[in-house]
Formats: sequence, structure tokens, C-alpha cells
Amino acid sequence: KNKDMVGKLFSSNNYGDFIIVEYTNSKNIIIEFINTGYKTKTSMCNITRGLVADKSLPLQRSKKRESKMVGKVLSSNSCGDYTIVEYNNKDNILIEFIKTGYRTIITSSRIADGSIKDKLLPRIYNVGISGTKYPTNTKHYTAWYGMLQRCYDKSLHTKINKTYKNCTVSDNFLRYEYFYEWCEKQVGFADSHFELDKDLLIKGNSVYSEHTCVFVPREINIAMIKSNASRGNLFIGVTFDKASNNYRSYVCIGNGKRLDLGAYNTELEAFSAYKEAKENYLKELANKWKDKIDIRAYTALMNYQVEITD
Repeated sequence: KNKDMVGKLFSSNNYGDFIIVEYTNSKNIIIEFINTGYKTKTSMCNITRGLVADKSLPLQRSKKRESKMVGKVLSSNSCGDYTIVEYNNKDNILIEFIKTGYRTIITSSRIADGSIKDKLLPRIYNVGISGTKYPTNTKHYTAWYGMLQRCYDKSLHTKINKTYKNCTVSDNFLRYEYFYEWCEKQVGFADSHFELDKDLLIKGNSVYSEHTCVFVPREINIAMIKSNASRGNLFIGVTFDKASNNYRSYVCIGNGKRLDLGAYNTELEAFSAYKEAKENYLKELANKWKDKIDIRAYTALMNYQVEITD
């Protein structure tokens, strides 16, 4: 029987094939690896299980756990199920989320505690997708996050900020990667004093999108703000002075400074004064910033019409 075992070929789990060169008994067997000629003593139990190592080669990791883990479906705490795609070692495990296809490398400890995030899920206010392509410590992200916050943070939709209550963000703008690349192409974006505006190009607009937004200086952005909450039911730009029993109108210029336009007997007269002053002021801003703003913003400012229903 011993002679029958000599020369017999077997395979190891990680080091290739080997042959038996001496067989004394089942616990005392000399083998030789074919690729290197390395010889070592082992047992029949180890041979049949493939648990023999060629110590002339660098230490090889065991593939037993890899083969067991690959393809396994596990669950994260808050981002759904994922599949293990590659198991290189406990600190290098490639996974793929089933819902989105997002892939990332994690450690075994994160599998254990479930703290794995799918960056392709809408996690920002449950609508915004941050993705993985661009950093978040940027002006792009600040503008993107602020836009989502104004529209989807219900705690901000108070009496003062209720103008944003019905505002939404387009599907493209919900993706930070798209918004980032859009920003890079916009006139004025690189200027630190320019802000994202959704109201200038389309009056009464409630949707942030690539077709409705433009970057403008803060001075212009402020000029487009309407004080709906403070004026009550009066026409835009008009207040009622109980002491003198007449109507007054004013227009905001610069950084919120009021320019008093005088007193009037009727609300309509006061509004007409405001309309003229406001439209003239917007034209002044258009020409002041003409060489630095998007042509669409310039045209909108020059053609802006104040309506009695604003």
C-alpha cells in the first residue's frame, strides 16, 4: 500500500500540485511541490484537505473564506442590501448595493456593525444624491445643499420663509455630480460674491433647474426678494401710514436700504411710483454688472416688469 501512494498527484488549496515521494504511514508522508521542488512532511489528513504549504513561496492567503463570502447578500443599517463582489482580505472587501449598483470597498468590521452608506441613494433631505465623483467642501456643494434645504427642510418653512414651501428641485439638480458640472459652466460662478438665483429668468418660478437658474451678484439677488409676509394684502412696494392716513411706497436698493418714494392718496398711485422706481433700479443694476453677468440675467433685468399682482 505504501508503494502505491508514492508518486500519486494531489493539489493544495493555495500552492499548486504536489506528489508523494515517501509514505511511511498516514501521519508521516513526504511530499514534493511540482512547481518548486520544495519538500515537506505532512499527514494524509492535510493532503486530502489541501492544507499543505510550499514554504519556499511567499505566504498565500487562504481562499476558503473568499469563496464562502463572494456572492453573499447582506444588509446595511439604512441603505438596503448589498452583495460581496470580492473578498481580498478582512480590510479589503468590495461590495455592491443591489438597489443602485454603487460599489465601495469596506472592512469586515463595517459588515459587522452595518454602518455602510450607499452614496447613490437620495440621502440629503431624502431627495439629494451626493454621489462619489466630487468633494463636498466646495462652493458647489454649499449652493447645492442650501438649495435642497430651502425646498425640503420643512422646519424652515415658517411664516418668514414660507415662499419656499412649494419650491422643488429638478431631477438633474437633485444629483450633486450634475449640479457640480453645471456650476463649472456658469458665468459668474467663480466669483465668491455671486449667488444662485431662481427668480430672475422666469418670474414666479418655483423650480430650481438648469433652465431656470443663474448666478448673480448678491446685490441683484437681494433686489429680487419680495416681502410678501410684511406687506400684508397691499400692492407690492406699498404700505399704509395710519398717522397721516395715506399710502407710502419705497424701493429697496443696495444691501436692503430703503429709498422712500413719498406719500400718495391711493394705493394704486403708490404702487405706480414703486413700479417705475423698481424697474429703473433693475436696469441700473443690469448696466452696472453687464460685463460680468450671464446675458440671460442682463436681458431679464432690462425687460423686468413689475406687476400689480406680484
